[in-house]
Amino acid sequence: MLPELQYPNDPAHVVTYKIRISESFIKLCNNYGPCQPVISYPKNLEGRSFQKKWYEKNSWLEYSPQKDAMFCFSCRLFLTEERYSGRVAWKSEGISRWRTALEKIKEHAGSESHMIGMVRWKGFQSQALDIALETANREVQAARDKEKQRNREILDRLISITLYLARQGLPFRGDGEISTSENRGNFLELVEMFSKTQNDLIKALAISVRRVILEEIHQSKVFSILMDETTDVSHTEQVSFVVRYVHDFKIKERFIQVFNVQSTTGEALEKEVISMLKANNLNIDDMRGQGYDGAANMSGIYNGLHLVEKLYAFVANSSKRHAAFMEIQKAMYPEDRPLELQKLSDTRWACRESALRTMKKVIPALKQFLEEIVQKDPPDTSAGEASILLKSINFEFLVCLEIATPVFQETAYASNALQLKDLDLAASYRIVDGVLQSLRELRNDEKFQEIFTKVKDRAESMAINLPSVIPGQGRRRKMPERYKYSATSATTEDQQYQTLDDYYRVRVFYVFLDKISQELQRRFKDGDNTTRGILKAFHYMTVQDNWKEPVNEEAFKSLQKLCQFYELEEVDKLQLELKIFIPHFLAIHRTLQLQCST
Repeated sequence: MLPELQYPNDPAHVVTYKIRISESFIKLCNNYGPCQPVISYPKNLEGRSFQKKWYEKNSWLEYSPQKDAMFCFSCRLFLTEERYSGRVAWKSEGISRWRTALEKIKEHAGSESHMIGMVRWKGFQSQALDIALETANREVQAARDKEKQRNREILDRLISITLYLARQGLPFRGDGEISTSENRGNFLELVEMFSKTQNDLIKALAISVRRVILEEIHQSKVFSILMDETTDVSHTEQVSFVVRYVHDFKIKERFIQVFNVQSTTGEALEKEVISMLKANNLNIDDMRGQGYDGAANMSGIYNGLHLVEKLYAFVANSSKRHAAFMEIQKAMYPEDRPLELQKLSDTRWACRESALRTMKKVIPALKQFLEEIVQKDPPDTSAGEASILLKSINFEFLVCLEIATPVFQETAYASNALQLKDLDLAASYRIVDGVLQSLRELRNDEKFQEIFTKVKDRAESMAINLPSVIPGQGRRRKMPERYKYSATSATTEDQQYQTLDDYYRVRVFYVFLDKISQELQRRFKDGDNTTRGILKAFHYMTVQDNWKEPVNEEAFKSLQKLCQFYELEEVDKLQLELKIFIPHFLAIHRTLQLQCST
């Protein structure tokens, strides 16, 4: 009867048709959900009416067209005990005084009885979901059984092919078994004929798995996305798309797909995100968070360190090109051993330093290698890519290479030291402090001039012209002296520069050093300094001179900090023990030194 009505879930039907609140009725109502019609609501004598926007923040709110009143879906269905029988306003009678409607909604939403009803409603939905999942699990198991059967059928086909060829006395192999061969032999040709449906099967399984994931996301209502830039074996830039959501009170992260990208700028990624959300029927208004790792840091296909990686890939991915590059090195440097280009590591900074050092040594030979490919007649198939790479080896690339190498040398030393198994955290902070100090000493005009002079000499020897116009700049004006060496100037986009030296010092040299320093500072020193303070206190305890008479005052303060942190009350006793222990320790230490010297 109810399904035939215009509004089957109208709360007024319970009284009108004297319906008993049974499990079957609850299931029916749960399937329909709260009655939330969007209609032309009638106005009362005050000219007020129900408002559809009240639904937005109150999923439990219902409107009855029959009674022109609002109800609570969870309370009318799940508060059926005797003790709730007196609460009829939201359950059976309805509320229609629209002047105070918002106050009533807010008051009811915060009441204990409503919260109990909501918990029961969500619990009922979870049970219904469990039943649905159980059904889905049976379907998944059935699919697995079907897949096992199909695998058996495939194996049976392979055995049948083998037996057939053996019975007929036919050869298994052909003249060439590579994919481009016209005849790969009887066995492979027959297998290919029987395997044409394999890709269709894989696509079907992918669609099935994705459908289950998207159903869970839609049930969860809100979600976040995670995107991570990576490269495949062919060095193609890719972005993985992952969705994070809460389902059945469990946090889930589900991989959706990987897609190739030509650019990983913010604008390009925004278009990809919107496209992915639309393709998977996900509402962007339900997205509550975004996470990106690596992708937002790329500014172009052949810029900076990425060019080093592209040059490595171009040479290393072809045995023919690799051999040609080795021969050019032998001809140019007959007394030296040819060097292999090294791959940049995404995680190991020491590998980056090694790759940059090698690139600095072989860059003249690499440039000549690319020029020979471009000028080859008849043209080589890789001439186009070689031409792009050759144009990218310009004056600015030499500047970046010369600047980055000493910086990565400093960070590589720290990276290696920080991976020692016997390194304590206090020592690790000292290592980072040392790197930061080295970067501060590197950040000066004299060091830049030394680097810039090397770059100009290298460019001249390689027949690379200096830019005739300062990059990104039209007319020139003298840079104010107060901006010349400041970190502020390094981030001023519209700053005009008088010379190339000024431009590369401020926009490249200082920017690079400042970003490295800021990142080290952020990772190791910023934020909560509690851990750093505790480690520093431990460090004071390990320095012998701090406990000689007179005892270092800072050492005692650090000891008090440790006792306070670990909630130890016997501070004075511990101080006395240290004062007694240290002299004996130093005496034993001196004795051992004398014994070792004799």
